[in-house]
Amino acid sequence: MKKLFIITIIIAGAISQLIAQNTPSQKLDSMYTAISKNGDFNGGILVAEKGKIIYQNGLGYANFATQIPNTNHSRFNLASISKTFTSVAVLQLKEKRKLKLDDTFIKYFPEFPFPAITIRHLLSHTSGLPDLELYEAIVKASPDSVIGNAAIISILKNWNQPLYFQPGEKWKYTNTNYALLALLVEKLSKMPFATYLKKYIFEPANMPDTYLRMSRPEKDPDAVVNHRMVTWYDSQFKSVDSIRVGGIRYCNYNCGGTYGDSNIMTTTADMFNYDQALYNGKLLSQNSLDEAFTPTRLNNGSIYYDPFGPEMSQLGRSSYGLGWEIYEDAELGKAVSHGGHLFGLATCFYRNLSKNQTVIIYENIELEGHAFYYKIRAALEILNGKTPKKIHYKKSLARTYGATLMQKGIDKAVTTFNILKTDTTHYYVSEHEMNWLGYDLLFGANQKQYSLETFKINTLLFPNSFNVYDSYAETLYANGKREEAILMYQKSIAMNPDNEGGKAMLSKILAEKQ
Repeated sequence: MKKLFIITIIIAGAISQLIAQNTPSQKLDSMYTAISKNGDFNGGILVAEKGKIIYQNGLGYANFATQIPNTNHSRFNLASISKTFTSVAVLQLKEKRKLKLDDTFIKYFPEFPFPAITIRHLLSHTSGLPDLELYEAIVKASPDSVIGNAAIISILKNWNQPLYFQPGEKWKYTNTNYALLALLVEKLSKMPFATYLKKYIFEPANMPDTYLRMSRPEKDPDAVVNHRMVTWYDSQFKSVDSIRVGGIRYCNYNCGGTYGDSNIMTTTADMFNYDQALYNGKLLSQNSLDEAFTPTRLNNGSIYYDPFGPEMSQLGRSSYGLGWEIYEDAELGKAVSHGGHLFGLATCFYRNLSKNQTVIIYENIELEGHAFYYKIRAALEILNGKTPKKIHYKKSLARTYGATLMQKGIDKAVTTFNILKTDTTHYYVSEHEMNWLGYDLLFGANQKQYSLETFKINTLLFPNSFNVYDSYAETLYANGKREEAILMYQKSIAMNPDNEGGKAMLSKILAEKQ
C-alpha cells in the first residue's frame, strides 16, 4: 500500500546550529528539534552506528486529540516494513528445509489459481498478481467488509482476470504477495502467524514491545494515531480512523485487516534490537541474508532499478531483493531498507551495510511536502561528518488549487494554478496528488464538475500517463459525457494494453449504448 511524500524544509537556522555543535548526537538533536518546532516533524527517530545508539527521541504528538506526546515508548504501525519480518520467516523455513524458494505456491495451496508463481516471485514482487484493486468489487458490494488473509485465495479464484504479466517478467509492488506468504508460514509452521513471529523473531530478537495487530479498533494506549489532512482541498488535520472518505477508508479499514504485508506494531527501541539480531545471526544465517540482499533479476537477466521514484533515490540507486529494498550510493555505500506508508503515516528502517549504520524513523502526520527521505539522508550526512544540505520547503499546488476551487470557483482556481505552476521554487505539482484531489472532489465532496476540471488539467500536465486519461474518463462518465469517456478510455488502453479496469469500464459504456 505504497504513497510518495515530497520536499519540506530544514531551516537555515537549524543548519547553522549544527555546525556549532560537536557530536553527531548533539547535531541530530538540534536538527530534529528545530524542524519539529517548525512543524515539519512529528514522530520518532533512532540513529545508531556499530551497535550503539547515537540518538533517539520522540517529538510532537502521538495523539493530537488527547495531547499524548510521542516518546521512545510509542508504538507505531510499521506498515510495509512488516514485509521484512515475513521475508525473515520464509527464509527461516527455507533454512529448516520446509520449503525451497523456487517451489510453486500451488504446491502448498492446490486451490491457488496461478500455477507458475513461485515463492521467490512472491518475495521479490515479480508475481504479476493484483494489489488492493483485487478487493474493489467486494468493498463496493459490501462497504463495511474487512478483508482477511483467509479469503485471499478464494477472491483470486473469482477475480476472473489474467496476471498483469508472466511471473518473473516484470516488477510490480503488490501487498497480495506478502499476505499469501503469511498463509504459507502458517501452513508450514502449523501455528498462527502472530504466534510464529513472537516465537521465532520477536523473542529471539528481544522485542518485548512488538506485536502483530489483529483487531480493530486499536486498543493499545501507547499506539500512535495517524493524522492527515481531511481531503486534498482542505487543511484540517484529523485522525485517519475518523475519516470515512474515498481511498482512506478503503485502504485503512476495508484492506487494513491483512497481515504479512503490514500491521506489525513496535517501538524504535525494539526495531534497533531487530537490527542487531540481523547483524548477529540470531534470526538468519549470513548466506540467507546475502540472498535476501541481492537485487532480483527478471527473466531476461536484467535488474529493475529505481522502482520507488525520485524521493527515495535520496538514499541511492535502488533495487529490490527478497523483502528488502537495496540501495547503492557513491558516498554511503550499500544499504538495505524498507519503507512503509499508510494514510497519515510514513516509516523507514534503513541499514547501511557498508558502514554499520542504522536509521529508524516514523512520522504520524501528513505534511505538504514533508521530505521524509530527505530527513533520513540528512541524518546520515550528520552521522558521516557532513553538514546536511538545506532542503527547500515546497507547497502542494494540488492542495492550493483544490482549496481555491472549493472557495472561489473554477476561474479563480485555474488562474491561480497557471500563475503558481511556474513558481517551482515554492510549489510542486504531482500527478498523484492531482489525481487524489479529483477523486476527493468526485466522491467526497460530490462536486462532479470540479472533479472534471481537475482531471482535465492533469491530462494537460501529464500527457504521457495512461492513468490520467483513465481517471478523466471515469469522471467524464460520472458527468454524463459518455462519448468523451469512451474516447479517453480508448486512449488510456492504447497507452497501456494491461489496463484491465479501463477495458471493463469501456465495455460497460459501449454495452449501454446498444
